[in-house]
Amino acid sequence: MLRTAPRSWIFNKGIDEGLESMRVEAAREEEEQQRELEERAKKLAEIYRAAKSAVSGGFKRDRNWQLLERVGGTDLVGVEFDGNAVFAVSSIQWQITILIDVLLHRKLGRNLQTPVSVCQYLQRLNLIRRDFLYLRETVEQKITQHQEDFRAPWRVVCAYLDFLTEKGIAAHLMKGYTIAPAVGSLWIEASMEIEAARLRVDTAAEQVKRILNEADPTRRSAVTVGGWFSSVDPQSNLTFREALESSEHHVRIERELRAIEAMLDGRSAIPSDALALPIDDLIAAAEEQQAMLELARDSVLKRATSASQI
Repeated sequence: MLRTAPRSWIFNKGIDEGLESMRVEAAREEEEQQRELEERAKKLAEIYRAAKSAVSGGFKRDRNWQLLERVGGTDLVGVEFDGNAVFAVSSIQWQITILIDVLLHRKLGRNLQTPVSVCQYLQRLNLIRRDFLYLRETVEQKITQHQEDFRAPWRVVCAYLDFLTEKGIAAHLMKGYTIAPAVGSLWIEASMEIEAARLRVDTAAEQVKRILNEADPTRRSAVTVGGWFSSVDPQSNLTFREALESSEHHVRIERELRAIEAMLDGRSAIPSDALALPIDDLIAAAEEQQAMLELARDSVLKRATSASQI
């Protein structure tokens, strides 16, 4: 009875006082946490409002944009959602990154992508404002009390992925999102065409650079590689860059550039078109040299024929 039987306090003043002290301390800590949460939410709401007015509408017209232009998909980016200002770039920039890099080119691998995995990728590219990274749901809810259109980055990404799904561009499966198969095959083909055009332009730039280096300095002084690309090809009425990028005219220009290089190498090739390059004197010299070689060959043939008749 004194030592081993089960027992409990019916009343102990010290225990009750201790419990009350713990309740007071817990309430004080809870109040402090709520005050800190409120202050943080107000500050982030202010930062968000400032970010809304600071977001730039500019974006880089790179190969991704060229691809969207080719497939008629420019209306798929630049879409406004609540929470757009959590990103450090324009809506076109972060949306085109998701659409082309993540979904089409699968830069995160072939697995299905979730809004969270996409946000992690955007974060690595510094496309999300640092103030809005890693927001707990309680913080997000508190911010929306001060700024109704605020959304956490992953929610904005989710809204965009759902938008693409509604448009038939993306497919939402059980574990995430991917590009719609029919769309993907067509866009990959267009992407390959753009890449081939880029390689043609890069190759032509090296060829034109070499040609200009070997041209008469007095003739080439006003011609640069960039200037040549911007000048008009008389046969197509396109700039030489546009003609090289086109599927219709690039073969002719590539052929003539190869012929010019062969002429510079001393081979018996004479281009039929100088392509607006300052090499008319080089072509004339090559034609004169070829004519002399033909005369020499004719003379040798005549002497050989005469010798055989004797």
